[in-house]
Amino acid sequence: NNKFEGWNYYIDNNGALYIGFFVNGKLNGKGERYDLNGTIYIGDFINNKPEGKGKEINNIFIYEGEFKNGKKEGKGKIFYNNNGDWYEGRFENDNFNGGGHYVWNKNGYEYFGNYKNGIIDGNGIFKYGDKAIYKGEFKNGLKEGKGELSTKNNKIIGQFKNDLPHGKGYLEDNKGFKGYVRFNEGKIMDL
Repeated sequence: NNKFEGWNYYIDNNGALYIGFFVNGKLNGKGERYDLNGTIYIGDFINNKPEGKGKEINNIFIYEGEFKNGKKEGKGKIFYNNNGDWYEGRFENDNFNGGGHYVWNKNGYEYFGNYKNGIIDGNGIFKYGDKAIYKGEFKNGLKEGKGELSTKNNKIIGQFKNDLPHGKGYLEDNKGFKGYVRFNEGKIMDL
């Protein structure tokens, strides 16, 4: 029917090279795509789009995992070339979505928990290297809601707002104080 069938290669109008098995004029099954911008995809295709398991490589990152309708979707792992950071977890619509684990290579920070549209959001654990650890709720990338922050000098259990303790909370400090206090944007208002 005047359409590619079987193993072949094809260059589209944008200059992308497709190599693999074609059905009805489209790459279906295992294949490879090489874009003019340097992006390489090797893996499963349905109708010329990455679908299933595959690997995407470019000058910014290397991603290996699941794809749906041409986008990163499902379980996967991404490694950033410029700084050595990496993330492993759930993806949706090319963003971190759901549970995941992110590691900042430069400072040793780590986050285990939920993401929403690529931003830390929901319950999680943030480790600030060997300096501190926060366990609790996040909203839009900030500590927000119930949580527990432990540092070398103190421990705070209570409510957080805009990344700071806010409202009534429990404090243990390195001077021997243990008790309830009131915080206002990170500052102790009364003991």
